[in-house]
Amino acid sequence: AGVFLSSYAKKLTTFILFYAIMFGSGVGLAYTAPMVAGWKWLPQQKGLVSGIILTGFGAGGFFFNLIGTNLVNPSGFDVVNGKFPDAVYENFPNMLRKLAVIYASLQLIGALLVSEPTQKPANQDVNPAAALVAPPAQATGVSIVEALQTSQFWLMWLMIVSSASAGLNVAAVYKQFAANAPALTGDGYQALVGGIGALCNGFGRLFWGSLSDKIGFKTSFISLTLLQALLHLVYPFSASTKMSFLAATGLCFFCLAGNFALMPPATQRVFGSRNGASIYGLLYSAFAAASIGGLLLSKTLTASLGWDGIFKVLAALSLVAAGVGVN
Repeated sequence: AGVFLSSYAKKLTTFILFYAIMFGSGVGLAYTAPMVAGWKWLPQQKGLVSGIILTGFGAGGFFFNLIGTNLVNPSGFDVVNGKFPDAVYENFPNMLRKLAVIYASLQLIGALLVSEPTQKPANQDVNPAAALVAPPAQATGVSIVEALQTSQFWLMWLMIVSSASAGLNVAAVYKQFAANAPALTGDGYQALVGGIGALCNGFGRLFWGSLSDKIGFKTSFISLTLLQALLHLVYPFSASTKMSFLAATGLCFFCLAGNFALMPPATQRVFGSRNGASIYGLLYSAFAAASIGGLLLSKTLTASLGWDGIFKVLAALSLVAAGVGVN
């Protein structure tokens, strides 16, 4: 609904309300239900479950990046003096409506496929009838209010903001950065970079989620943030060729995926299963803060520091996240 309604927006504030807030909130809620159901099916492999579900979430960006580009710019027009031809902008509302119909259809099918395991007797000697009326095992964990009063919650919130700011910033400005590099021109090429980035985002969620099951959250997160810091230090130099820029951007998306994949199972382990999903919903606000704050930071520093300076600042934020993770 948010995508469809945003196609009729005539003002930026209205578009933000429908697309950024309404659609964004729906996206955040959409994968929580299958994730919680998946945790119940495989309670000992929460990282793997989160990774698989978020892989699908991220891979969707690959397909819809290509679909959206084809709908809005079927002729493959390139930017001229910072703008696309008028025909591209005229296609934008219709693109949103078509995407909204596709999203609604796929979401309905997905919702019908989500289920939770039914309780079964622990062994064959147990009376099945008695097992069916036995009270279910009580979920453990703290309340939402109690979680908000812990230092762990706010440290995790700070870790997300510091680390995700880097990856989300690249996801938002890689086209703008590429448009200023003579070797990276072409809307078709830039759409390909976004598509490959989405695939790396999807695969990264599976990788980091599985890794956290094997070596733990802390080691996984520190490895992620150190790799991310290194990538942002060298990212400006990747603009020399299309291949190096494609590889660097894909790796940035791969690291961004880890922020999304590592936090849900960690939240469940730290705060318990009773309210783990709801508490993660509150933690998810850190991604919004990282997205908005990172972009404002980039916009503010572009004139004074240039692209090199911006990516150094983002690398430093990744190191801050690693430092918090150590503690």
